Amino acid sequence: MSGLKILTQYFSFACVLLLGVTVHADLLDQSMNIEIKTGKIGAQSQATINTISEKTKAMLLEYQAVLRELDQLKNDNKALSSFIDTQESKKASLSLALAQSVELKRDIVPLMQAMLNTLQQFVHLDAPFERDERLARIHLVGEALKDAEVTFAEQFELLLNVYKQEWAYGQNTSVYQGVREIKTQSTRVNYLRVGRVSFLYQTIDGGSAAIWDHENHQWLEIPNQYSGQIKAAMEQVKGSNMTEFTVIPVVNHQ
Repeated sequence: MSGLKILTQYFSFACVLLLGVTVHADLLDQSMNIEIKTGKIGAQSQATINTISEKTKAMLLEYQAVLRELDQLKNDNKALSSFIDTQESKKASLSLALAQSVELKRDIVPLMQAMLNTLQQFVHLDAPFERDERLARIHLVGEALKDAEVTFAEQFELLLNVYKQEWAYGQNTSVYQGVREIKTQSTRVNYLRVGRVSFLYQTIDGGSAAIWDHENHQWLEIPNQYSGQIKAAMEQVKGSNMTEFTVIPVVNHQ
């Protein structure tokens, strides 16, 4: 009886001990599950933190880029403002220059027309070499002076060029052919111009020659004894061989 009681007590102790072990095991399992869940939550949180960190870095880089662009825009705006100020200054200067130009043109154009008229009179009074061509050039300049589409600079350049051409006649020589009335007959002749010192002609056959009298504005016949010298002078001018001197007649009113 006593042995059965002891066995019963032992069995009861074993059950209690087993129950304690089972409870402890259950608690351990629950703790491990909590740790696993906590680890998963921690991993997810870290991933979220990493994502937020990357987005923050991207936003920071974008913000820095915007700041740099803003600084560049400020510099560009400053440069543009300076450029506009410069252009405004130039505009004012050009406006003043334009006003002065209009006033200058109003004063100069009549003067240019007077200069052209004087040149035309000079050609009529000068020796009659290439007269038609010279008067045609003067006429073209006169038309340009009346043309509103021709700029002031172009008008002045045209006038200056025609003056230069007239000046050049006094510095060079030329020989050219033409036709003139000699004793009521149209005769082909060779003209010789030596600057503005001497202007003469000789018929193609060398039978007659004449020299222009600047003072009396008429042709004077040249004696036949000068025929060879005139022909030689013409050959030299046509061949640009001016190394030799040839005596040609000139008009002397003394």
